Amino acid sequence: MNPYAKTAIKCAVLTLWSATITVGVLLAYEQLRPPIEQTDLDAVEQKINQVLLESAATQTAALNVISNKLLNLEAEFTSLDQRYSGLANRQQSHEGALSNLDARLRDDMTHNLETLETRLTAKLNKAQARPTRSVINEPRKAVSTRQPKALLTAPFELYDVQKRGLTYLAIVGKPGATHLSQLHAIQEGQSYLSWRLIKVEPGRVELQKATDRIELEVRS
Repeated sequence: MNPYAKTAIKCAVLTLWSATITVGVLLAYEQLRPPIEQTDLDAVEQKINQVLLESAATQTAALNVISNKLLNLEAEFTSLDQRYSGLANRQQSHEGALSNLDARLRDDMTHNLETLETRLTAKLNKAQARPTRSVINEPRKAVSTRQPKALLTAPFELYDVQKRGLTYLAIVGKPGATHLSQLHAIQEGQSYLSWRLIKVEPGRVELQKATDRIELEVRS
């Protein structure tokens, strides 16, 4: 046989054998590659799902915390609203009580002033209606050389004694007073025309000036 023909046949056989091996390797690669890619995709999907689950759990926990805070704030707001309503009601009640007390005080003061004015007017009319006494000059008899002590009198009169709560007020004024503006209301410890009121009783008072003391009674 021709040596060239043998060489050509050997080359063809080697080429065919190389091609067969190559095709076999390619086929094996093609068969092994899909399972490897599918496994990677499953792992990636599992990781993604795990991350999503963890994120969802975190968001759910955060939402629960926010919801609890909102519930607490709503409870506090409700409590504050109730307390505010209670304070508003108490304020209205106190305002009503103060209004009633003010009205009562005004009525009592008006009544007392009217009563005092009526009594003062009656006393002044009675005093003016009293007959004047004539003074008879009699000869003095020398009984003793000792000078009698001068009668101590106050430069004002006691017109009335009123009780305001637990306090007594002495209504005093100069003799012949005809208007309320000429009268003064003083209580124990206060002074009028340098005379200090040291004791007040129904219908009478006791006053002091330095070492002198006098007692006045309501004019009848």
